[in-house]
Amino acid sequence: FGQSCEKSDCDHYCVNSGSCKLTPTGPWCTCQSGFVGLRCEQNACFQHCQNGGTCRIGTKQLECVCPPLYSGRRCEINQCLLPNPSPDCRNHCGCQNNGTCEVRADMEVCKCTSLWGG
Repeated sequence: FGQSCEKSDCDHYCVNSGSCKLTPTGPWCTCQSGFVGLRCEQNACFQHCQNGGTCRIGTKQLECVCPPLYSGRRCEINQCLLPNPSPDCRNHCGCQNNGTCEVRADMEVCKCTSLWGG
């Protein structure tokens, strides 16, 4: 389009260095590694990993580096909630003032010492 056919529907259509191709249905973006969305506008790692996991772009897919006591493709598995939790799970709740962590009904709960609560 344009007065002299100098403009393309692909002009500035894709972002983050995505490449544009005109198709019968309109512009189509091929995104660089690490970006997704119709116009490559989204960071592929955004909110990909759970429980404080760190996302990195692998050769074929996104990968999560999980914090201690979490596992799974997206760090979605809390090792302390499994049937045979590791001894490391005793303090996993983040209990303070010598409170101990217990798992009750698939939830982590701090058992507080006397004079403490919360």
